Amino acid sequence: RNRGLLCCLMAAKLHNDVLVPKLAFGTYLMSPSEIPTALNAALSAGFRHIDTAAVYRNEQAIGQFLKESLGKLGLERKDVFVTSKLSPADQGYDAAKIAFATTLKNLLLEQLDLYLIHWPGSKGVDPASEKCRENRRESWRALEDLYLEGKIRAIGVSNYTVEHLKEMLPHCRVKPMVNQVEFHPYLYQKELKEFCDQNGIVLEAYSPLGTGKLLEEPALASIAAAHNVTPAQVLIRWSWQHLSMIAVKSSKPKRIQENFAVGHFELNAEEMETLNSLSHDVHFCWDPRKVA
Repeated sequence: RNRGLLCCLMAAKLHNDVLVPKLAFGTYLMSPSEIPTALNAALSAGFRHIDTAAVYRNEQAIGQFLKESLGKLGLERKDVFVTSKLSPADQGYDAAKIAFATTLKNLLLEQLDLYLIHWPGSKGVDPASEKCRENRRESWRALEDLYLEGKIRAIGVSNYTVEHLKEMLPHCRVKPMVNQVEFHPYLYQKELKEFCDQNGIVLEAYSPLGTGKLLEEPALASIAAAHNVTPAQVLIRWSWQHLSMIAVKSSKPKRIQENFAVGHFELNAEEMETLNSLSHDVHFCWDPRKVA
């Protein structure tokens, strides 16, 4: 109960007043067979936000787990926030609506909490093509309709740059509530953060550990030792102090517990600046600047 209460206190408020648990449990590269153990550990640790996507191919396993196991954990559907994402293969108005219906069916839900356009480009389309712009604009129109129909509580994008957002915003009936992007000390996207803040968009971090590659960063060791925490907890805490939403991932129960336990310590200004100064524009995942 205390963990659940703590989680309620750690919430981001979107521009439509929807509250989102600050820490999301990411399920990228998690096979359907891994989902039950991982989600059981995540919800037991205190996570109340599950992040998936059509391209992760685990929506059905997540839906089945939620249907069968929430009650056993003393939880109800309203206690758990669920995010999914539109695949780059399903860009365009009609394709996006069909894809959303499939996601909802896979997750066994009547309403999705947050739905994001996963990538500014389209599968099979030249990233430099004008068709990318057209497709994502049509996809957004579909998401707006689904939101206005009440089928989604909040809508947003993922991997959008400042340029993508500047191009998008004048055409919106509903502004995106979230932009989920790669964000860690090697990729401190300060300009994007400032732009999102100015436009009422919550910037959400994914890969806060730099896909694990930052864990060997020498600057982390002394900071972790000073707080008696792990290097991973320092990295998550760094994102925590910059942003109001972070997606973190592990399939190991011990790591899952550690990833959630970042609310009890605070990095001081000098430690934050040390980590900020490591940024040198490194994408470990995908670089959306190549998409027109």
